[in-house]
Parts: sequence; C-alpha cells; structure tokens
Amino acid sequence: MVNLDSIMGFPPTWALLMMSFDVILGYVNAYLHREISSSKMRDGLMHKTGYFAMLIMACVAEGALSWCGNLPGFNDASALLGVFGVTGVSVYIIVMEVCSVMEIVGKLNPEIASSPLFNRMATNRQVIEENKQNEEM
Repeated sequence: MVNLDSIMGFPPTWALLMMSFDVILGYVNAYLHREISSSKMRDGLMHKTGYFAMLIMACVAEGALSWCGNLPGFNDASALLGVFGVTGVSVYIIVMEVCSVMEIVGKLNPEIASSPLFNRMATNRQVIEENKQNEEM
C-alpha cells in the first residue's frame, strides 16, 4: 500500500502538483477570456516537459552520486549536488509555478492584480494598464 505521507513529503511531488495546477488554471483563464489556442497550449506543455526533464535528470544524478558514495574515494558524493539536486530543482520549479499561477490569478481577478504583492509582477502591471485603457474607452 502506498504511504501518502512519504509521497507528499517528496519535493518533486509538489513540483508536479504545481505544474498541473498551472496548466489547469491557465486553461480556465483561456476559456473564460475566449483565448483558447492550441499553439499556446503546445508551447506551455513544452515548457512543462522541460521542467519534468530537469526533475528526471536531477533524480538520476542524485541516484548515481549516492551509488558512487559506496565506492572507495567517493565518500558522501551525493553532497556534491547540494542545492542542484532534486530538492533544489523542485524548489526552482515550485517558485516558477507560483509566479505563473499569480499571473493567471491577476488576469482572472483584476482587483487582486492591483494589490501591492501582485503589483510587483510586471505582467500584472500590464494587466492593470490594459484594464485602465479598456475602462477609458
């Protein structure tokens, strides 16, 4: 039986969940704004594929280095990865996906986009400007 506590404590799980959430929220945004585009979705999925490949490479590298740690002269070889290991790559992906989700939320709700936190993001400032221009028309 699968232990969910061990799976949810594994950083790539959170990265994959955030990637999935970003794709779903992006599709909802495109649907609501009548901007569904297969080429844009294809580009987005290619970006997600790149992130997934980074996770796989980090897992393989960390596994290989931990195996090398058992060889003479390679004491604690897995420590060589440091922040570039699975956890580091997962944190990078999670941060990128949080920013992407914030951009989408700002497009979905312009009131939130004008808050101080969202105003730090360049794309949300563009959305605010576009909304002001649309109101002036």
